[in-house]
Amino acid sequence: MSAQDPKFDNTQQEELYKALFDLDKDELNSSKIDEIIAAHSEIQKHYDEQQEALQFLIASKAKPCDPKVLEQSLKAVRRHQPQNFGKIIQYVAASVAVLLGILSVQLYQSNLQLKAEQVLVQSQIVNLEEDVNVQLEDLRNQYIVLNSPHTIKKTITGNSRAKQLKAIAYINPIKKLSYINVQNLPKLTQDKCYQIWTEVNGGLVSLGVIKNLEDPEKMLRMPYAENALSFITIENDGGNFTPNLINQVAKISYQNIIEADKVSL
Repeated sequence: MSAQDPKFDNTQQEELYKALFDLDKDELNSSKIDEIIAAHSEIQKHYDEQQEALQFLIASKAKPCDPKVLEQSLKAVRRHQPQNFGKIIQYVAASVAVLLGILSVQLYQSNLQLKAEQVLVQSQIVNLEEDVNVQLEDLRNQYIVLNSPHTIKKTITGNSRAKQLKAIAYINPIKKLSYINVQNLPKLTQDKCYQIWTEVNGGLVSLGVIKNLEDPEKMLRMPYAENALSFITIENDGGNFTPNLINQVAKISYQNIIEADKVSL
């Protein structure tokens, strides 16, 4: 021990060894060791020797790894790691492919649905335009019939089955237009209705059922023919495909109306 070092008595030596080898101590021991070593250079040397001896003891007790085992382990790591990575890439690629496939199907179905809706909308627009054109044409023809000096106006009354029936026929032989306005119909039982028929190409065609006169001013267009006949009949509720002429309540003869008009002139 150096002459300049404080005396290292037995108590301090016991404290040093206790701090070094007592495993139950915490960080306070390290501080105590540092304090003792800093005060005594001889202890520092002794401490360094103990550290070297401890490292030698650990090294002597350690078993070296078998080079073959180490090489096999490294080969196994190198062999499996790329395979696992490749599998992960494959799984990701497959997942992406499935996702893209689902999205493609959904987009395709959405595209088909949009096209179908577009066709439907276009069809509705065309039908609406046709309906509007038909209505405009019908209004134009009604205006001509009602205001033309060539239009023949004839009041039609019912027979004994419907004496209160009243209708007005408008016939324009110049424009080849004819309309009828039914103004009054006697009431029928709920299982019966009125139906209008007109002659087309030698046969009678239904122009529709008249059960309730919701609009007394409504004009019903009739196909024009100089020799045509039209009838109003009583049919079963809902109408029939062929007229029951036995139950007719009114008859309209275009030829008679036109000839009567010529005579009156």
